[in-house]
Amino acid sequence: SVFRSAGNIDEAIDEVTRWADSLPGDFSIDVTDHDAEVLIELNGVLISSGLLLSASVLLAPDLTVLEYRFQLRHTDHGLLWRHDRHPGHENEPGMRGPEHVHQMRGGRAVRLPADPVDLVGMRDALVQANLDQAG
Repeated sequence: SVFRSAGNIDEAIDEVTRWADSLPGDFSIDVTDHDAEVLIELNGVLISSGLLLSASVLLAPDLTVLEYRFQLRHTDHGLLWRHDRHPGHENEPGMRGPEHVHQMRGGRAVRLPADPVDLVGMRDALVQANLDQAG
């Protein structure tokens, strides 16, 4: 699961809030109820690199993660990488499921299979990208 300890939607929102507070930057969090599903969205900028982070997690009432997106862009909005989980690519050659990552290779974005992400691993990836890109 994306979450470490959340047992309900409110705890999941709290966990995302604590996760955002642990990142080197300033972030806004929006929560939208869609019938039974809840969408948690986060947007902000990493301090020192200026990288733009946008993230969203779509949750079912039982905390099943239906979809997610963790996207990191340069200050000119060019893609650094994006981790996604959503239906549509799982049957393409090389894919192992609905999780994948978009990365820049040779000046173009490519989609690669990826393992599911969690908030802890994603924080590590964001902190490393922030260090790598800091001027």
